[in-house]
Amino acid sequence: MLYLSYLEHFRCFQPSTIIVVYLVLLSISDLTRTCALWVLHGSTTLSVLMTISAVLGFALVVLESWGKSRHVPDKYEGRDRPEKFSGIANRAVYLWLNRLFQVGARGQVEFDQLFVLDDEMASTKLHKAFEMEYTKHQSTQRIQPNALRLTVR
Repeated sequence: MLYLSYLEHFRCFQPSTIIVVYLVLLSISDLTRTCALWVLHGSTTLSVLMTISAVLGFALVVLESWGKSRHVPDKYEGRDRPEKFSGIANRAVYLWLNRLFQVGARGQVEFDQLFVLDDEMASTKLHKAFEMEYTKHQSTQRIQPNALRLTVR
C-alpha cells in the first residue's frame, strides 16, 4: 500500500479515494479491536500497541486525505479549481468552498474572487442534458417525469 500511495502521490493531484476509504475502514476496525482489548485484558502490552496502531492509522487517514494544491506547479491549467485537489471527505461536505465563504464573510465577493467552473458543471451543458432526459421520459411514459429523479441521472 505504501508503494501505491507513493505512485499516486506523484501522478495525481487529488488524494486517492480508494486508499482513504480503505484506511478509514481499517482504522474503524482497529478502534473496535483496541476497545475490546482494553475492556477484556486491561492495560497490557498488546492493548498499548493496538492503541498506538489505531492512532497511527488515523494519522495516515489525515495525511492521505490532505489536499495537494500547494505542490501543484503554477503552470498547471486547473490550479484555480480547488475541487480538483480535494479528497473524498472535502468533496462530500463541500469543505473546498470554505475559502470562498471566508471571503464572503469579510465583505462582498467580487467576480474575480469566484472559482473557475469546470466545463462539466457549466449550466448550458447541464441544461441540455436535463432537457434531453426530460423529453426522452416524457415521450416514453404517460405520467409526468419526476424532475428530481432526472437531475440525479
